[in-house]
Amino acid sequence: MKIQKIIIIALLVSFSFGTGFAYSQKESDAAKYLADKEIIKKQKNLENYKLDLEISRMETMKIIAKLSWKTVKDKCDGIFPDVDKKSWGCKYIEFAYRENLIAKNDLFRPNDFITKTESMKLILKAKNIKKTRITTNWQEDYMITAYEKGIIEEKYTDFNASALRWWIFATATSVVKKEIEEKIRIKKENKISGESL
Repeated sequence: MKIQKIIIIALLVSFSFGTGFAYSQKESDAAKYLADKEIIKKQKNLENYKLDLEISRMETMKIIAKLSWKTVKDKCDGIFPDVDKKSWGCKYIEFAYRENLIAKNDLFRPNDFITKTESMKLILKAKNIKKTRITTNWQEDYMITAYEKGIIEEKYTDFNASALRWWIFATATSVVKKEIEEKIRIKKENKISGESL
């Protein structure tokens, strides 16, 4: 009887500890990489990045604005009635609107969670990456483009799945690294063609 109780307690303890999110090297590296590039705020502890949680639309707009490498003016005109003009995120939301990354709707829903597809569309638009296909399904178009460009490693069909913070960080890191690789490649090509003259 005592042995059974001990086994049950041990199982309960292992289940309670086993349900936590295990950070992979890729996910933690992505968070640190974006922090080093000042795209997200640097945290002292990995847990503070909250990689296993969903990300709000307002938080995503800040990342998107920073990914564009453009200057974000510190102003808010109140374009969206549900976005507090005094909130830290208003300038990023309105930046995305002015840059035609998002459309004008009645509401922005800043605290709602963003989907993988919505975030991928924003990332590709912020980096001026053209879609590789255009069909009647915009969600599939963006996700297939991201897959074909090597930004994501697997195809997604659940287009309404919420994007977790680690997913946004990993895809943003992938885009930035590919952009840097492309700039290095172009610089090398220009140097080689300049030497041949």
